[in-house]
Amino acid sequence: YKQGTNMILNVFSGVTLNAAMGIATQVRAALYSFVSNLQIAANPQIIKSYSNGEYDRYQNLVYSISKYSFFLIFIIAVPVILNMRFFLDIWLKTPPDYACSFCVLTLIFCLVDSLSGPLWTSMQAMGNIRNYQVVISLMLLLNLPFTYIALSKGMSPNSLLYIQIIICTVSLFVRLLFSRYYANISLKRYIKEVLIPISGVLVLSLPIPLIFAVKLSGLLKIIMTIISGILFTSLSIWFVGIKRDERKVVLAFFKSKFEIR
Repeated sequence: YKQGTNMILNVFSGVTLNAAMGIATQVRAALYSFVSNLQIAANPQIIKSYSNGEYDRYQNLVYSISKYSFFLIFIIAVPVILNMRFFLDIWLKTPPDYACSFCVLTLIFCLVDSLSGPLWTSMQAMGNIRNYQVVISLMLLLNLPFTYIALSKGMSPNSLLYIQIIICTVSLFVRLLFSRYYANISLKRYIKEVLIPISGVLVLSLPIPLIFAVKLSGLLKIIMTIISGILFTSLSIWFVGIKRDERKVVLAFFKSKFEIR
């Protein structure tokens, strides 16, 4: 569907906006490189745990990897979104029209989409994925007619990505329902262990960087939004986003990596 939406964008808006979309696609690929390594490493463990009947471990892995995938992107996305124009000017000198908004919306899309990977793996562990594939594929293909209608009605090219974000969000909840009914995933636990911590991190980490972004300008704005974005996001993840036993694992990891021998 991504190639199809790019073709529709080209029909209504020309090659210049396709160049902007190409930049956003590169940003998306760079972000997914962070998450894919985590999910690829965890996928065999998820499938193995399900196959061995270790359902509690299997569920914990799905919830944890969903949450960690979101946080990995979020800690990068906050300062980048608030300073997108600055980073694009450094990277491209003269970025094309809509490149900034496309990249910002792409980052938001990636945050939502990052939660889907472990749910897809949970369905793979169950083995019968035909109905799941058909339903999700049809939902994603809805991007094409909705994008065509939006652009033919004269709506902003940004509507293409708004549509993708909305469909991705709806698809996430459909994936959850499939995983609940077919792959032994608890919807209640997913909300408690993934969505609520993520919501807490969003509420606590965003206000101060947003205030700096609105009140300041120039170099001071860039410095303060980057520092506050990383700092408040990290603190929120540490104290709200992850549980006590997860903090112990993280501390043990860093201790093993940086211990002086």
